[in-house]
Amino acid sequence: MAKVFFLLLIFLSLQVHAQEKMETDRPSETENPSIVPKKWMQAEIGISKENTGDNYILVLPVALLRYGISKKIELRLESALLREYEQLVPDPRTKTFTEPVVIGTKISLFEERSIRPKTALLAQATIPLKAKAQPQTTNATTAILLLMQNSVTKSFQVNYNLGVEYDDEASAASWQYSFESDLEITKKLEIFAEIFGSAQKNEKPEHSFDAGIEFLATSNLKFDLAAGWGLSDNVPDHFITLGFSFRLGR
Repeated sequence: MAKVFFLLLIFLSLQVHAQEKMETDRPSETENPSIVPKKWMQAEIGISKENTGDNYILVLPVALLRYGISKKIELRLESALLREYEQLVPDPRTKTFTEPVVIGTKISLFEERSIRPKTALLAQATIPLKAKAQPQTTNATTAILLLMQNSVTKSFQVNYNLGVEYDDEASAASWQYSFESDLEITKKLEIFAEIFGSAQKNEKPEHSFDAGIEFLATSNLKFDLAAGWGLSDNVPDHFITLGFSFRLGR
């Protein structure tokens, strides 16, 4: 495995055709308005753990595939393998299952100009299939988000998302938000902090905070690490994620 990873690193370092900086949608919850270049494929892979009391969920791993079909449109495919641990007395319970596949598209709407943010539209939906070890078929969900970005200085940016998610069995739509600040320490190193959450009618709002670091090893390979905690009592107490992203193209 180490040899395969080393060869992949060499191959990615030789991909010199990509002139623009690689932007990723992980490890933060805030989606970036940037589009994968035309005819390029980008993979974003990570593992994570979130704890709620004595219970936890491991994501082993989550994978997002993005493909640029034009300068303004990309296609997306995402899924994850989860292991859920529940502290029960006398016998704890563990189950492993695959999350439903999420398909979507991101469409660039505007480039940044003065105070007008760089803006894109993200639309995605789950494929409601029965997943391994799950007792019932997962509900169909649809989400639509506006993704925005403003450059405060050459090294400091703010990204923010606002959108809505529909569940075919929920009584009301869930409104989603996130706000992220990014600081470029060097050309290869960035740090970020964000707050994110959701609100739904007749339900308690959910709010969380996280922060992390991203390291651009080559123009086409990035590593990341982030951790955070819940700000309300109906979200995970704390969580951590580690991952990497790479892209391949012509």
